[in-house]
Amino acid sequence: MKSKVRFFPVVAIAAIAMSLVFIFPVFSATGSVKFIEYDDSSATLSWAAQGGQIGVQVTDSDLNVAIKRVLLPSDYTANAATVTIEAGAATATLSATTTASATASTTLATLALGDSVVIGTETLRSISSIAMTTGVITFNKAIPNAYTAGTAINKLSPTLTDADGDAINATTCPTCAAAEVVAGTTFASTGQNVFTLASVPMIDQGGGTTADPAMSYATRFTTTNSDTGKNNNDVVLLTSTGAAVSGTTVQAAQESGLLNLAITATSTFYAVYWGSEANDTGTAVKVVSQADPTGITVTLTETGATTGIFRLNILATTTSDATASPPQLKVAANDVITLKYTDASPAATISSTVTIETTDPVFSNLAPADATAGTLTRPEVSGEITDVDSGITASSIQVLFAIDDDGDGVIDAETTTGDHHQAVTVDSTDRTAITGGYSIIQRLPAAMAPETNATIYWWLKATDVALNVGVSDRQPTISGAANACDDVAFVAAWDASLIGDNVATSTPVSGCQPYSVKVDFTKPDMTGAVTGPWWDTTKTSTDKTETTVSKAKNTFVRADFAENLDGTTIDATDFEVDDVTPISATWYSGNKDAVFLEVAAMASNLRPKVELVGEIKDVAGNPQDTDSVALSTDGISPTLTVTLTGTATGGTRQVTTGKITIDIVANEDVGQPTIAISPVESSTSTTASLGTAVSVTPELTAARTYQATYTGATAGLYNVYVSALDTTASNSGDAGVNNADGAVSFLSTSKSLLYEIDTAVAAPTFSPATTDDANTYITVDFAAGGADEGDEYTEVGGVVNTNFDTNDTVTITSATLKSGSADAVDITLSTTDNKTFFYKASALSIDNHVVTVTATDVAGNTLAATSGTVKVTERKPFAMALNPGWNMVSIPGDAADADINTIIPATHPADTVLTYDPSVPGGWLTAIRDDDGVFTGTLTSITSGRAYWIHTTTYEAISVTIPKLASGVAVLPPTIPIVIGWNFVPVLDVEGTAVATGDNPIAQATYLSGLTISRVYNFGTIANAWVEISTTDNMETGKGYWVYASKAGTLVP
Repeated sequence: MKSKVRFFPVVAIAAIAMSLVFIFPVFSATGSVKFIEYDDSSATLSWAAQGGQIGVQVTDSDLNVAIKRVLLPSDYTANAATVTIEAGAATATLSATTTASATASTTLATLALGDSVVIGTETLRSISSIAMTTGVITFNKAIPNAYTAGTAINKLSPTLTDADGDAINATTCPTCAAAEVVAGTTFASTGQNVFTLASVPMIDQGGGTTADPAMSYATRFTTTNSDTGKNNNDVVLLTSTGAAVSGTTVQAAQESGLLNLAITATSTFYAVYWGSEANDTGTAVKVVSQADPTGITVTLTETGATTGIFRLNILATTTSDATASPPQLKVAANDVITLKYTDASPAATISSTVTIETTDPVFSNLAPADATAGTLTRPEVSGEITDVDSGITASSIQVLFAIDDDGDGVIDAETTTGDHHQAVTVDSTDRTAITGGYSIIQRLPAAMAPETNATIYWWLKATDVALNVGVSDRQPTISGAANACDDVAFVAAWDASLIGDNVATSTPVSGCQPYSVKVDFTKPDMTGAVTGPWWDTTKTSTDKTETTVSKAKNTFVRADFAENLDGTTIDATDFEVDDVTPISATWYSGNKDAVFLEVAAMASNLRPKVELVGEIKDVAGNPQDTDSVALSTDGISPTLTVTLTGTATGGTRQVTTGKITIDIVANEDVGQPTIAISPVESSTSTTASLGTAVSVTPELTAARTYQATYTGATAGLYNVYVSALDTTASNSGDAGVNNADGAVSFLSTSKSLLYEIDTAVAAPTFSPATTDDANTYITVDFAAGGADEGDEYTEVGGVVNTNFDTNDTVTITSATLKSGSADAVDITLSTTDNKTFFYKASALSIDNHVVTVTATDVAGNTLAATSGTVKVTERKPFAMALNPGWNMVSIPGDAADADINTIIPATHPADTVLTYDPSVPGGWLTAIRDDDGVFTGTLTSITSGRAYWIHTTTYEAISVTIPKLASGVAVLPPTIPIVIGWNFVPVLDVEGTAVATGDNPIAQATYLSGLTISRVYNFGTIANAWVEISTTDNMETGKGYWVYASKAGTLVP
């Protein structure tokens, strides 16, 4: 008895101490952190892939705290709206926001900013924000479990307190959660029943004495009550309002959560207790990167109720979002991610880093080369896999093999698992470490070895330490265009099986081009031969075979084989074409199953026999020395020679008044040719489009010779296109171009067949309409512009197309001139181009003169008598303007009579005339009117070579008759000598059109160009003042000017 007494205190004290340690952490364990693989927590990471998931782990037993299953329905109010929550998310979506508020509210029916809420079995969460437009709620920390639509969200009463009056909420009691509800229907009958609590192990919270009371409604938040063990003092069964449950009693309770219940009447009750559950790290963990130094705060969830190990996966991506599932952290290439854990005790910040790698493994030196062939049924493949950053995970290196039985590019179905589709992990004995990776060699598995002809496709696959997956890609670019391999998508497709996929077209397989090895046991058969195909080195494609029959060459025959050939075994002597050894036999790597045989020129319909008479081999080494094709396929189109015949040949093409004859000659037998005649429409300077075609059927006139005629009524340019099929192979030959060939070309090298319909001679223009020159040239112009002879049918749709009408010449058949009332006389017109015609008139009277012509054009159209009138008028005299007083004047050309008394008659009031001539003594010449009205003095004539001072008393102008400068006579155009010093200079009008002072003004700099002058003056009679004339001022006919020259020269008007 004594020994029991002595033993009890020791045991009790130890039990109490252990219980306190479990309930109330001593906070002395030092935490640790590390990065782990997202799907393998045993693997620690030092490298990670951008765009992939990364596991983060914190280990700290201090975070093992009890979950208080103590909140009753009377403590909270269900909101009218419900929520949907994704596992691991820190957000929830409300079904409606009508009972929510983005600001704080104490109304129990309203969810509001800052509220503490109860959701399922989760510990309390507080609301950080509510988006009223989207209904998204953000909580203070993530919720590890998922909740489907319709889940209740309950607002904790803001007035809830513990026994000491302290507020209960998500901040003061972050581990509080809803009490465990037990339905009365859980138990089949009354009497003794057992029930196991959900959150275990159960925590020792209650005692059995007045000072240390058992768990109750009043003490449910108390943290100081405990006895010596886990028993029925640690759990209480209550109603939703906190009253004791009648009819159900806890008789015994164990740490495991097993309750022994005595039930006399069943009813729903709430088990209130402190238990264990996977905890979380709260706000103690942050993950940052160099791209986002602020980082994100994440909540890690405990892996079990009491493990003290907390884990979470995050996504390394392009943006940071702590509320996403999984949480996202922004990272850049070669970034460093840091995991930071703030340990409460001992106080410290513990961290670990991982480096981001963005590059996939690199594959090189893959062998054998693609499309290698042989007879080995288990060929070996090899290659090198490297990664200069994180390195290659050796155990990840695989060779992926797939079998195509019939060479159609499709991976065929398996007879037994693994005989057509197998990923082979390279054993350590088959890989050798090299700088940055491994060199490997792998033989096709025996289960996959083909027994008949087959194609083996293979890829290398590996993962680097950062978990970037890589797959070999034979062709990253195809024909210059990127054709990138999507490694991740390909691996997913492989894992799902590529059986039935085409390696060239099935996505995503087609982006990851495999290497291939052909297992070949068959001799290369010659499957056919075709005349005409040739190797066009101007093409940029790999296969440069020109197979278009219209471009075929009659000096080539292509021999085709059933499989790729070994080009080194081929020689011209291995073949005969119609029993003759070809000039050459050429094999090209761009078309490996064909041989191009050069022969003497053949008829386009020839189908020669092609024989293999010497040994050649396929790429697998299988020999063949005898084979033949009795009749080659005709691969050469017929040649059609087309001749167009109209009324005549004009400028560059046939022209007709309507009817065109089309002659066709074929160089081999053809079926019925077809002819399409189309109007040529809108054009550029070199090309044009075609209108609706008219079909014309030619008739056979002789062997391989056809003729058709067509009569059109509308003037214009027309295109002819002829086509026919040969009778041996229905190869199409043609002549000319059609809409399918693109625009019709006007270039001289074009194969376009064009002709013109010209239905009339365009009327000419006659000029001049009026002239004062009795010796004028009369012009009859058929090319004056507009709808002239060279532009009769060039306008289509309002657009002028100058290339349409090339027949622009005419022949004058008659020409007459009728002057006034006189009889018409025949005249002869001259021309240099048969477009513009001239007649040099002489001494025409002042009257109307009518020119009448008839003509024919190239097409044969005739122009009826067409007339134009030239009116000869009297030449107007030049009116020299004068003002009362002294006037500086000149005449623009020499008068018909230069005598001063003729130019200034006695009836004119002018009384004095002066001029300056530096070549005469004294320089000045003078004329003064005598009493008899005649001018006398040293000045006897007025010419165009001088300027003059004229004094008069009125405004009456002087009228001077000046004939035009004659043509075709021994007269030079006028010039004026200039001396050093002052020169009295006139303004001349060489064109002879000026009829009054001021006509045809000209800038001073232009008129006096070539002279060295310093001053130019004119005199203003009205102002009685000198006016300086600048280089930009005009000099006017009828006026005179003083010009000072520093060098002698010649003024050339």
